[in-house]
Amino acid sequence: RKRVAQNTPEDLQWLISSLDDSERKWFVAEVFRFQQLPKRLFDPMLRAGVLEQDPSLNRNFIDPCVRGYGAVRVCTALLMYLENGNDEEKAGAASALYWAWQPKPGADIVECLYRMRVDMLKEFVYNDDLQVRRRIVPQLALKPEYYPEEFRPLVQRAIDIARAHSDE
Repeated sequence: RKRVAQNTPEDLQWLISSLDDSERKWFVAEVFRFQQLPKRLFDPMLRAGVLEQDPSLNRNFIDPCVRGYGAVRVCTALLMYLENGNDEEKAGAASALYWAWQPKPGADIVECLYRMRVDMLKEFVYNDDLQVRRRIVPQLALKPEYYPEEFRPLVQRAIDIARAHSDE
């Protein structure tokens, strides 16, 4: 902890590059398990969470981001992956959103929750990638009243897609 509190630019660069390494990334996640994540590590740590294949283990990268910068900021960044990423990033972002949604009492979450629901519904309906759909389906809100009028027909389409799909 003392060493991290006095990071040099070289130390930070090592931590950032380690988040791209399949083994060293776990060391970095453990280092920041109980201490503040530096601002410069927010994006690389979040990306490591998005790219982690195991949707349970990605929490090791997402929790330090949420603890240090709040659920709204983390969810907003993850929604950028869901909206603009490739299919691997979209699937990873959907999984990471599960762990990221930990708003603090009193936080202004209405817009973020609305965006999460709409973006996940649209992505499920319009993206044919099986992994993306598998990661989104457990989090879909399937009550039409949760959506603005123009998105309500997509709820039934999502249900029809899920029921008709060959994947159990």
